[in-house]
Amino acid sequence: MIIPLPPIEGVSDDLLRMLNDRFRSVPQSNTATGEPDPPGVFFLAAKRPDANGTAVGTFGAATDTGLLYQVQTVGNQQEWVEISTAPTLSYHSAIATGSLTLVATTYNDVPGATFAVAAGTWVVLAISNFAVSGAGDAGAILTCGLSVAGVLQTALAIYTGPAGATATVSQIWVLSGVGAGNILKLRGNKQAGATGASGIVVGHTKLFALRLGS
Repeated sequence: MIIPLPPIEGVSDDLLRMLNDRFRSVPQSNTATGEPDPPGVFFLAAKRPDANGTAVGTFGAATDTGLLYQVQTVGNQQEWVEISTAPTLSYHSAIATGSLTLVATTYNDVPGATFAVAAGTWVVLAISNFAVSGAGDAGAILTCGLSVAGVLQTALAIYTGPAGATATVSQIWVLSGVGAGNILKLRGNKQAGATGASGIVVGHTKLFALRLGS
């Protein structure tokens, strides 16, 4: 019978569970007599097996970002267990540096609410501070959208209200397959026929992006 590893100070419970699950999958006997062959952790390394000189197989380059644990039985059988680690999170944040007076049916950039991103999957959050100005914009639909490499995304932050009203409105996008160096920016407009001076105003308008993975 294989005895599970007990709790170890400084070692996460998740890691112990993964190792114990792997131990249970290792054959418990490798001799004709059927004597048990309990496994154990031989050592751990931050490099791939082929990179540290132990010829027990070659893993892909992606495992350079994880931890590899070598498991060895009493019968000198070896097996590498890859424990994936979360990638280092990266993010971008930009605050609008100026206000944008909205133009009917035409999208224009919100000053300062832009940045370039690395390739990968991103969660993007926009906070748009709308201000309705003038009777000609009362009840008009004001919008703020996200442009990715020049392409406006489908979801929009939308607000409509009486003259003099203000509101901060949020919108979120999950973007997969974003290319390296793609530019993200906030852009705004208002509906056709609106004649006031409404805008997306500086102060609370922000753009934030968190990278989930490559």
